Amino acid sequence: SSDWVSAIAWSPDSRCLALANADCTAEILDTSTLRILLTYRGHREGVRNIAWSPDGSRLATASNDRTVHIWDAANGACLYIYQEHAAWTTSVAWSPDGTRIASASNDRTVQVWQAT
Repeated sequence: SSDWVSAIAWSPDSRCLALANADCTAEILDTSTLRILLTYRGHREGVRNIAWSPDGSRLATASNDRTVHIWDAANGACLYIYQEHAAWTTSVAWSPDGTRIASASNDRTVQVWQAT
């Protein structure tokens, strides 16, 4: 990444860190080699927060572009984009069973999404 890291999250298997970057990307860092394994591109503004699904198969990112993106963790494909916030999306979290995602925003709202 050419800019600062906004947030980090351990993978469920503790092998990798997911990085939320101010340069509009998210990345997967192998913690044993400290090498970037995959870069996720699709946000139009900086990524503020990142979270792994409980099974490690997906990532959720929250961005200043007011969206939440859901990514395939293995190949970087964008699976879904949620666009209901009226301001920066600041935080994202998975439900423990992996079926829902919650997002928070500077618009003073929390949204709960189906992760399907």
